[in-house]
Amino acid sequence: MNETVKDIASQGFSAHSHDMAVDLYEKARLDYHIREFFILDDEDHVIGILTRNQLYSLFGGLYGYNLHMRADCASIMYTFFLSVDEKEGIAETARAAMARNESSVYDAIAITRNGRYAGSVSVRDLLLSFLKVEVELASDVNPLTRLPGNRLIQMHLQKLLRTERTWTVLYVDLDNFKAFNDAYGFPLGDQVILAAASAMRESFPEDAFIGHVGGDDFVIICSEADALPCARKMTSCFSRETFTLYTEEDRQRGYIQSADRDGNRRMFPLVSMSVALISSSLCHPAGMEELSGIAARTKKKAKKIEGNSIVSAS
Repeated sequence: MNETVKDIASQGFSAHSHDMAVDLYEKARLDYHIREFFILDDEDHVIGILTRNQLYSLFGGLYGYNLHMRADCASIMYTFFLSVDEKEGIAETARAAMARNESSVYDAIAITRNGRYAGSVSVRDLLLSFLKVEVELASDVNPLTRLPGNRLIQMHLQKLLRTERTWTVLYVDLDNFKAFNDAYGFPLGDQVILAAASAMRESFPEDAFIGHVGGDDFVIICSEADALPCARKMTSCFSRETFTLYTEEDRQRGYIQSADRDGNRRMFPLVSMSVALISSSLCHPAGMEELSGIAARTKKKAKKIEGNSIVSAS
């Protein structure tokens, strides 16, 4: 899942703009492994492409060879090509490749390093790697909420800690969920978890990362500007959605009666959310261990507050 196009790129074939195109045609004719040449300028920037099919089309036929035998690559190259930096992710590159015009959708992709040609990757290799990524992603999706699981969450958090941009992580946990589960049963307990996931999706923008650690624990990664207003909207949505899951009697009195861990009958408030909000502008964790420690302390403060609570780490 951390693979980039650099991991699947090959050396590929290239030529310079002033090279004779007929020489490329002869090379392609003698070596069936050659599917295309990427055309470079004098500083090795990619400026065009000549595929095997294009060369055969230009040099084939009755007059094609004589017509183009003195042409250099720059004069007949095609300028519609896809070029990506070697650090680009496989999934993003695959989507860009498939979004191309139908006439060029199966052309190889040029890989660059610091703007200069570094190799190429075929669409076949790209799609096979993309499929592998999709399978790995699917294996780490929570079966109930369909949200990314713990492995993907850890990957995103580690990436955050290496970035210089500001970020906010929200650790969300449900209060009194066990008591609800014990009183109402697992099917309705699943509805509470689904209500939490739904409230998160409804409240945060599409570019936010929402992950389900497991049970009633979630992690959200978003911009600092979105964090607090979206968290407030999320807790409000969650309370509204879960309120309907209670019996009329429990809704009227505002609590449920259930056994605690020792088997004693107790009154438990309605299920709510505790949110620990950690912004990089206020906290600067050096690694995952420190981030986890800050999250644990902040969530502990949030859980001491009855009902929905949002506590920022400082």
